[in-house]
Parts: sequence; structure tokens; C-alpha cells
Amino acid sequence: MINCLFCQRPIKEVLTLKQILIWQPIKHLPICDDCRANFLRIEDKICQNCGRPLSQDQSSPCHDCLLWQEDYHWFPHNQALFSYDAAFKEWLLMLKGRGDFRLANLFSSDLKTFQKTYTQAVWVPVPSSPKNYERRGFHQTEVILKTSHIPYVMALDYKQESQKQALQGRYGRLHRKNPFTLAPTTQLPPGRQVLLFDDVYTTGATMHSAWQTLEEADYQVVGSITLAR
Repeated sequence: MINCLFCQRPIKEVLTLKQILIWQPIKHLPICDDCRANFLRIEDKICQNCGRPLSQDQSSPCHDCLLWQEDYHWFPHNQALFSYDAAFKEWLLMLKGRGDFRLANLFSSDLKTFQKTYTQAVWVPVPSSPKNYERRGFHQTEVILKTSHIPYVMALDYKQESQKQALQGRYGRLHRKNPFTLAPTTQLPPGRQVLLFDDVYTTGATMHSAWQTLEEADYQVVGSITLAR
């Protein structure tokens, strides 16, 4: 019996007849059902462009997406899985802040569902900034895809160090210079369909920069997926 990594309570293991008969190791998520239920899935009315949850009196595209279209002639094509709430922030802290890789595959089944939809696209994770990578020693987006057994290509790299997004105001995030460049080691041939992946969609600035970099390198960006919005 293992304990939940969130609440530390024992996780009860209930095996099905099929699991007993196949005689293979049983893989369990390291959190209990109660803690897993705290992650609020985005299912109601949403912006069809960025995946933001909307109230009944709000319309799609949302205000942010209309600004992207007006200022940059770009509409996001992002799908988000969960709300960026307390439960998700705690998970992100445990993974990114404490390096607990046991939680990296928490959303693997959700990501594999998207993998079946985008069968022709190569997944491209958005990398961490050089400072964050130096501090953590890993790109959280890469770890998430690797532990979820989703093939990917690290096609993006940073061409400059920029201030951490979380420390910038909205204006700074939207008007910063594009920090990305095509990774010199990538062997992904031009013309391929690519699907961007990141952990959180905030203002769309990071996704827009990554999208722009790949399109300028003659890749077909078919959309993006983020775990939270």
C-alpha cells in the first residue's frame, strides 16, 4: 500500500479481474481519488481559441484572443485540460519546485487522448528558460511527455535570457521580444506538422512566440495543448 503524495493518506488498491488475470505489474497514480477529484477539468463554456473558461455572458473568442487578432493577426488554437487553481498549483510546485517526478505522468491518459487526435503531428514541448533549467536540471514539459510515453522533439531553444514571465506584468509579457529560436540540434525536417505543448497558458505570449518561431522555420503548427489555463 502506498500513500497519496498530496494528503499522505493510504491509497486503497482495488484490482479488477482483468488485472489479476494478466499477471503484469499494476501501475497506480501516486494520489488518491479524492485529491485527483480536486483538479477542475475545463468542460463548460470555453473560448474556442485559447481554452479559457467563460461565464454564460461572455462570448468566444474571448477578449484576449480578439486583442491577439487585432494587434498581431494571430488567433491561438490552444486546448487546455484543467483550471489553474489551487490543486494544479500544488501539483506544479511539487513537480517543478521539488522535482518530484512521481507526479509527472498524472495527466498521461489525457495527453494520450490528444495524441490519437493529432496522429500526424510531432509534439514540441516549450522549454524552460536557461535560468530555470540551470536551477532545476530539467524541462518540466519534456519530463511530462517522456513519462507519458509520448514521442517529442526539442525543436525550440532560447536565444536570450528574459525576465521570468510570472514576475512580469501583463504588458511586459505581451510586448517582450521573441525569446525562442530553432534548436540547432533539431533534425526535424521543414514542412512537418507540429503540436506545441506547455504546462500553463497564461496570456498566450509564450505560445505566440513559440508558434511564430516554428512557422518562420517552415513548420506547420496545427495547434497547442496546455495542461492548465
